[in-house]
Amino acid sequence: MKLTPSPVHALAEAEGIPLLTPPNAKDEEFLSTLAELEPDLCITAAYGCFLPQRFLDLPKHGTLNIHPSLLPLYRGAAPVQRCLEAGDAVTGVTVAFTVLAMDSGPVLRQVERPLTGDETATEMLEELFEVGSEQLLQALPSVWDGSCADTMTQQDDSKATKAAKVKKEEAEVHLDLLSAQTIHNRARALHGWPGVWTSLSLGDGKPPVRAKLQRTTLPAQPTGGFAEPVSRVVTLKGKAVHLTCADGSLLEVRQLTLPGKKPCDAKSFWNGLNGREARWVGSDEASEMAE
Repeated sequence: MKLTPSPVHALAEAEGIPLLTPPNAKDEEFLSTLAELEPDLCITAAYGCFLPQRFLDLPKHGTLNIHPSLLPLYRGAAPVQRCLEAGDAVTGVTVAFTVLAMDSGPVLRQVERPLTGDETATEMLEELFEVGSEQLLQALPSVWDGSCADTMTQQDDSKATKAAKVKKEEAEVHLDLLSAQTIHNRARALHGWPGVWTSLSLGDGKPPVRAKLQRTTLPAQPTGGFAEPVSRVVTLKGKAVHLTCADGSLLEVRQLTLPGKKPCDAKSFWNGLNGREARWVGSDEASEMAE
């Protein structure tokens, strides 16, 4: 594991553009250098450090932030992840001025994006930041001439929700505790990192393994109530491995990864079983094995 330059970092170095990489925005040397530059405008996107008032006071036209949510919804570190995890029907991106309170500044531009229910965080982050960048560029003339003051809107703090930072511990899912819908939404939200995993017994006499559920879907036409007879046996139907949760809801897994292996599709996983019966391991069994 080693740190590698981001694409922006690499391009700046190749073009001889001055580049500052402070440990955080409170760094004294960084703030002094930025003050010498006398910036007209600062722009942030997915910047995880707190911006002190001294930073915010430097640019003549303020600081604009591209935030991948419909502010004031999902203020914080993981807006896209928490939106998908909640199963929201719509998301979006906001271009807003930065103030000392987190993600609370006046909104300059905002675009909604309806969701189908299968988008992943990896896909949505790329899309929303691209849309947000376009919106920011379109809004810049109004920033330069000051007319944005007549069009920007204040956020309603009473409607604010928080988007807590994703923790690695959230990756484990138990099919005896969660519904297929909940697991599917979490898999979408945590796609990329840390992903979600559950324990599978592969019928080979060995301890259960952590199976990472890379791509999941839900049945096209859920029957309501108990979709399937409750069973922990893993089956294959069409292009998906079927896992029946303890509440009877059905989770379709179309791509998964076993320890030490590359991601594979459902059919390849099934062929690798060589006729053995695989089953999922619940929290109850995991506790028993731990004892």
